[in-house]
Order: sequence, then structure tokens, then C-alpha cells
Amino acid sequence: MHAGTGGISGKAPNMKIFQRADDYCKIGPPKSHTSFRTLALSPEDVLALKKWILAGGVKDDPDALVFGTKIGKADSYQNLYYRWWAPMMRKAGLAALVHDPKTGAAVIEKKTGKEKAIPAFTPHQLRHAFASLSIEQGIGPKQLQVMMGHSSIKMTMDTYGHLWKDDAADQVLAIAIERQLG
Repeated sequence: MHAGTGGISGKAPNMKIFQRADDYCKIGPPKSHTSFRTLALSPEDVLALKKWILAGGVKDDPDALVFGTKIGKADSYQNLYYRWWAPMMRKAGLAALVHDPKTGAAVIEKKTGKEKAIPAFTPHQLRHAFASLSIEQGIGPKQLQVMMGHSSIKMTMDTYGHLWKDDAADQVLAIAIERQLG
């Protein structure tokens, strides 16, 4: 997301997905045509993004990335994980301390001098949590496919299909099968 473009300013509270950073931090188009999409943002999301930008979280450049390096470029997943994610999870109490198997003592990180901790979950797992919570709130498969940017409904159903439950339809099907057998 660029600070000067996209949907964090203007009338509609949304965010346009039109690019991605690859494994080499190179900005380019999303993986598939369905990855180009517009996502709705809550007023709280918009407020948090505006606060981040105003607090100097973004280089004063309309082409700078909202969540990039100090010079506004794409950051590597590894840097994001170790510099932001792991410390944030630790501060939130969502990281388990690593203990030496021989002594049982906490392992100390050489660079920071702090006890080493492993986050309870990864940033990518938030994507799955979002999808699961969306299904719980009643979103349909096709709408979830669009929101997640999946290239096909098959991908969405293969990943999340087990989370949609239709007890009434299952009961009707069971009764129909029973009648045919009886």
C-alpha cells in the first residue's frame, strides 16, 4: 500500500490491492488476476493507518510504502518477522520462551541479550484466522474467494470448505437417503 494512493484517503473506506513484494523485496503485480481487489476497511482501520502515517511511520513520499523500510521500500519477511512481529508477540505475552534442553535455562539471544522467545503464531496464520472468522460471521464461499484473492473457488473450498456447516441441508439429505433405502 502506498501512502499517497489506494483507499486510505478519500470517500470510501477501502484499500486497493494492486501490487505485491516478492521474496526478493521487488515490487510487482499480484500473483494472479484475482489478487487485484478492493477490500473494505473499518473506520478503526482507517484511523489506525492515518495515525501511523501522521506519526512518521511513512516516508514523506506519495510512492513510499505504508509498511516499508525507513526509506519507504519493501522490507523482507525475515526482517518484518524478527524486528516487528516477534517483539510485538513477546510484548503481548504470545511467545513461548526457548529453554536449553540440557540445563532448562532460558536461551539468551546474542544480539539483544534478551531471552529468546518463539511467537505462538505467524503473521500468515492471521490470514487463516480472518477467513475462519469471516465464515463464522456468515460470509459465503464466493465472497471469501474474492476477499482472499484466491485464483479459484476450488482453492477457497479446498482450504476452508470444511468450515461451512449447513446442518439443515445435511438433515434433509439424510432423510432423503433414508427414504430411498427404506
